[in-house]
Amino acid sequence: MFADGYGDWGERALHASAVMPVSSISKTITAVAVLQLVQAGDLDLRAKVFGSGGVLSNLKPLSGIPKDPRVHDITVEHLLRHSAGWDEEKGPVFDPMLNKLYLERGHDVVDIAKAMNSGSYLSQYDVIRFMLNTPLDYEPGLRSKKSNFGYSVLGRVIEEVTDLPYEEYVKKHILNPCGMLHTRIGPRFSDEYLLGTQGTPGAFATAEMSSRLVQGLIDPEMLDSTLGWYSNVYDLGRFMSCLLGHAPRRLLTTQTLSLMFKRPTEPPSWYEDSWRGIGFHVRKDGAFWVDSDVHDNDVIIYHQGAWQDPDWSNPTEKTRDGTTAIILTTNDRFKKLKSVSERIVEMVDSWPEDMEDVSIEQELADLEIDDTIVRYQLGETYLQGYVNALRMSRYKPTWIHGYTDGDYTEFAIIAQKAKTSDDADFELLIEASKTKLFSHVAQLQSRGYYLSFLQSYESFSHDDRITHIALLTQTSRPLPAERWGVAENTDQYFNDLRADTTKGYTLEAQSIVALNAGSRVTYLMRQLDPETNERDFMSYHSMTLKELEDETRTNAERDYVLAYLDTYLIDDEPRFSAIYRHHVTQGRWVLQTSVTLGGFQDEAEHWEDLGYVPKLVVGYEDPKGLRFATFWQKP
Repeated sequence: MFADGYGDWGERALHASAVMPVSSISKTITAVAVLQLVQAGDLDLRAKVFGSGGVLSNLKPLSGIPKDPRVHDITVEHLLRHSAGWDEEKGPVFDPMLNKLYLERGHDVVDIAKAMNSGSYLSQYDVIRFMLNTPLDYEPGLRSKKSNFGYSVLGRVIEEVTDLPYEEYVKKHILNPCGMLHTRIGPRFSDEYLLGTQGTPGAFATAEMSSRLVQGLIDPEMLDSTLGWYSNVYDLGRFMSCLLGHAPRRLLTTQTLSLMFKRPTEPPSWYEDSWRGIGFHVRKDGAFWVDSDVHDNDVIIYHQGAWQDPDWSNPTEKTRDGTTAIILTTNDRFKKLKSVSERIVEMVDSWPEDMEDVSIEQELADLEIDDTIVRYQLGETYLQGYVNALRMSRYKPTWIHGYTDGDYTEFAIIAQKAKTSDDADFELLIEASKTKLFSHVAQLQSRGYYLSFLQSYESFSHDDRITHIALLTQTSRPLPAERWGVAENTDQYFNDLRADTTKGYTLEAQSIVALNAGSRVTYLMRQLDPETNERDFMSYHSMTLKELEDETRTNAERDYVLAYLDTYLIDDEPRFSAIYRHHVTQGRWVLQTSVTLGGFQDEAEHWEDLGYVPKLVVGYEDPKGLRFATFWQKP
């Protein structure tokens, strides 16, 4: 994969991770969401949208009775194929979603906000009620004319069927599964344009916004399902991988995916070689694309498949060996992006050998060493999506640690490139409920997954409740017996630990959370040899930082190496829980403590230069602020 940014915005150089509006790609995301509901049996493509029995039967026009009775014939499929009866090129309304833009430019159009008496805030429902009071431009299903409004209606269909806000549904069923970390509906209108800059991957930076473009005038939340999404090329690459079946997780089955690309029988296409699919324009030679609205910044996703199949009967086969070009720009001056994309795709095989190949892993890592990547400050709300992005890039988390940073919960993560298919097949569970966690773990274990990591932490997102993370990995090998517990009584845990050690169990995780009523322990043990009572580990808890350093040196003299580390606070002072495992050939290693956030990168580069790889990273608060302890080992 190649990714880069060119040009600048103000004094800032653009980077490949720049987050910007993606215009009509928003419709493609919405189309996938609708087809997921169709695939699940929760929605029918032929379902009527308005009127008695319609999905949105509760929505009534401004006058109480629709101006055009044909609106009752509009189906979900009509909306998906831009054939519901609205034509943005015809007045007096033109495109109701861009009404404010037309008024700003001095066009002679009705002021919908004034007509609906909605004040300064016009909602999607206001627009729908207004449009139900206007006649259609043609009979539903007769022809296809681009309609931003139609896809706004689809957003409300998703909300009605799922009983979730549109954005929440898409996050849960598309963004998180695909690891699309930076994709979101743009924030409520301000004078700031959202762009990432060199050195701040995925970050938002301020800049003047041109009033010629949609985002300079209209709240992106108003445009949500039609023009409202913001993203970057990395996330859109993940989206395409999930959509086309290249990723471990697929958004649609092959049968459902084919609906997006097959030539429709209604409305008929005017052209022999190309047609409007669902969410994409399609050409029978294997190409499909989605580009921007005429009033928006220029963007495109263009894919050229390797198979020529005019029926598009197997879209997965058709696209498997294809090439995708994704281009996002900050203005509307590049109206020939499709031609540019075609040339880029044609040139891929002849690119110079020295052209930089920017891996998608670089966008996921604060630190990258060989096949290991490290992220040492990840917000809790991003954890699930980030881990899914790792999976898509064939990385497996080997270490996850949740820690408190002021009023927020952050995570440090180490991941390694998967060496086998089992390594890349894993699930991360995040649960505040012990009952739900036990149930989900049992379900995954019945499907051949084993518990490989456990931790409990105080969660800002769950109102400071104790929350638990469990990492389970698929395996085809028989596994030894295991014992584990979540937020258990400390005294009972240590009694059980002594008993289980005599039965050949070894301790793999010992996570402690301190509460007013006493500490709680989450642990994982595995039975390596039931015939031996020889203990191969040493465990400690409630250690101060100095005690941690001392015990690490003492255990090293006995060939015990740090294998697990956790932190928690007692009376606002950091305490440490640690496991040391016996290694006769331990190699070289170093434990760093009291590393500041600002100094982490420099320290990491130092140890990387010496050939060391990070094995454990934990964050903790001391009276001076956030600190890190990192365990480095030389392979």
